[in-house]
Amino acid sequence: MKDPYILVRADNSQKAMTALADLERYANIRIHEPRLMPKHMAEDLISEFLNLKSEKRVNFVVQVHMNPGEVIKRVRKIRPPAHIVVVTDRYRTYEIMEANYHEFPKIEGFVPPKPVPPGRKQSRGRSPGRPYRKRY
Repeated sequence: MKDPYILVRADNSQKAMTALADLERYANIRIHEPRLMPKHMAEDLISEFLNLKSEKRVNFVVQVHMNPGEVIKRVRKIRPPAHIVVVTDRYRTYEIMEANYHEFPKIEGFVPPKPVPPGRKQSRGRSPGRPYRKRY
C-alpha cells in the first residue's frame, strides 16, 4: 500500500496550522513539509467522494509515511479546528495528488509542536480541580 495524503481544509491559515499541530501532538502523526494546495484544485478533487457545502479558503496537503488504516484511526480520535480528509490509493484523486504534490509551494512558518516533557500527562482542555463525588 502507498503512503496516504492528509488534506486539511480550513477557513483561515491559523486554524489550519493548529490542525496540523494537533495531528502531530495528539494523533502522533509525524508531519514533514506541509504544502499549500490551490483552492480550486482541492475543491475539484474532494468533490469526488464528499458532498461539499462550503468552500474553504486554506487547503494544506501533507504526505504521511504510515499505514492508511492507522492514520484514519488516529485522526478519528482527535477534534481539530478544521476538516481533515485522508486520501488513500483507493481513490482516483490519489494519483492526481501524487503527480502534483512536489509542485505545490511549501508552507513557511510551520513548526512542529514542542514534545510533552516526561512525567507530565498529555491532556487537552482544563483539568478539574477536584474529583467529582456523588452525594446521596
